[in-house]
Amino acid sequence: MRRLVVLFRTFEHEDEAQVAIRHLRLITRLEEVRAGDLVVGRFSLTPFYEALEAEILARGAHLAVPYADARYIADMDWVKDLKGMTPATWIGGDVSAIPADLPHGYFVKGVTHSRKHEWSRCYARTHGELPGLIEGLRADPLIGSQAIAVREFVPLHVYGTTETGLPISEEYRLFVFDGRVMSAGFYWSSYAARFSIEADPARIPSAFIAEVISRIPLRHFVMDIGITADESPIVIELNDPGLCGLSGNDPETLYAALAQQRIEDNS
Repeated sequence: MRRLVVLFRTFEHEDEAQVAIRHLRLITRLEEVRAGDLVVGRFSLTPFYEALEAEILARGAHLAVPYADARYIADMDWVKDLKGMTPATWIGGDVSAIPADLPHGYFVKGVTHSRKHEWSRCYARTHGELPGLIEGLRADPLIGSQAIAVREFVPLHVYGTTETGLPISEEYRLFVFDGRVMSAGFYWSSYAARFSIEADPARIPSAFIAEVISRIPLRHFVMDIGITADESPIVIELNDPGLCGLSGNDPETLYAALAQQRIEDNS
């Protein structure tokens, strides 16, 4: 059985690191990687992902999320594998290729980042609003270097709306490792008290979760699943577990579950 280690190189999430170290071997330098290790990178691999992976491989170890897997997530290649389980998506920003009659509008983002907290910059009620939103995001310093993704807007169960128009919806973040959910939490947990929200990840049907996992060819990933206005589950996003926040996940639950996994050589 291989050793699972967490490469953690940031002081911004020190509380999480202190939880991780109680359950797993936590390292802060590549020199600590040993042959045979499976390395979970947490806030530690970008912006030199490929170079760091090469050094880890040279030490006889592997990443739980190899660079190729990280690109699969970042470039939104996963939307093809989740057809029918996630909103329809058009990448590239070619407005002429996007249907003009979607009933609930469009959500516009970069393939990796969005400006959802500035709702008017990412939501288009009509097809005619798309060119202006796309142009604005292409000029954005965070998103401008990314491909533009236009997604069908699917209304979720909404608890309330922020001052900027952002709908606080029923959405859950799940960490997955080797085909199993390690932990789950309410995505908008920071708004739970404000809107008196009592959310429960158990509302996501287990069969839906299993189907998503069966379609995604990754060992370790994070999925955000929403509950629609008509009570159906839908995948909102896939994320790199090395980059995304916990979003309501209990770190004790997450790292204790990771520590209990038998790490075979699936690299």
